[in-house]
Amino acid sequence: MEFEPSLLGWTIFERGEWEPQQTSVFLSRLEAGNIVLEVGANTGYYALLAADRIGPHGHVHVFEIQPSMIDILRRNVIRNALSDRVTVVEAGCFSSAGEAIIEARGDPGSARIGFAPGGIRVPLITLDEYVKKAALEHVDVVLIDAEGADFEILKGAKRTLERFQPAVIAEVHHLAAFGGSEEELREYMAQFGYHARPLQGEFSRDLLFETGR
Repeated sequence: MEFEPSLLGWTIFERGEWEPQQTSVFLSRLEAGNIVLEVGANTGYYALLAADRIGPHGHVHVFEIQPSMIDILRRNVIRNALSDRVTVVEAGCFSSAGEAIIEARGDPGSARIGFAPGGIRVPLITLDEYVKKAALEHVDVVLIDAEGADFEILKGAKRTLERFQPAVIAEVHHLAAFGGSEEELREYMAQFGYHARPLQGEFSRDLLFETGR
């Protein structure tokens, strides 16, 4: 796997993995034939693991906004002969479609969307729009690491949550950057029958949402 000079990249290089608990929980929710949506794919750590786990009859749809990351991500997919089961989408996800900029925040892995004037512009789509356009017949796992936009992204996935009830892993410790909170996210997901389980890693706090069906 090729990586970029960031906290995530160097951690994978030195340790061979990233956030062991989150990685383990994510992989444990995957089965052969699953369809996975990953928002904030970076250079492909989770995407590559997922594509291997779900096999040739599954598919991983990954969303990334940074051109340099996308280039590495595509090379990693090709290098691992997984092009038939990984689709790379060069766009950001949000609660509504539109356009944003890439807001750099030091470490390459910490960039996020922003709405100030200037900067590199990126298209925004909703997960519901993507699922409909791609004619996905099921969505089994959704993984989001969007540096605070996670709640907004799930607001744009209402139909997907209602229809498919996928397992969802979302980062929660930057939600205030987009006006949200962990409590509000829990309440939002509860309306679809989800209960939350915290996943506290070395570098991030996430919530695993499942319906218990």
